[in-house]
Amino acid sequence: MINTAKVNITTAFKGMDSSEAIKDYAQKRGEKLAKFLQHLTTLHYVFFVEKTDHVTQVNVTGGDFEAHAESRAANMYAAIDEVTEKLVHQLQKHKEKIKNHTGRPHHNSE
Repeated sequence: MINTAKVNITTAFKGMDSSEAIKDYAQKRGEKLAKFLQHLTTLHYVFFVEKTDHVTQVNVTGGDFEAHAESRAANMYAAIDEVTEKLVHQLQKHKEKIKNHTGRPHHNSE
């Protein structure tokens, strides 16, 4: 487990050897996700190879937010990039939803 100021990152490799380079790359990309959440964030990466696809799965937990994403690509680094972009999109959507709904009445009262 890798701890930084705002994010806890864990990695698991299924059916393949552990790689420090992949762990470091996942940490770097995972820190990009942490900037979207106010509370301590936990990222759990799972890496494995299925036939010819390199698969990356990520579970994100932070405050009131939970998300899961999976990506398949020709290499593990591309899969990490793709899954990160999927999660960035989910986090932006969540952040915008919170921003739009905070302090607003539920019904349009005139």
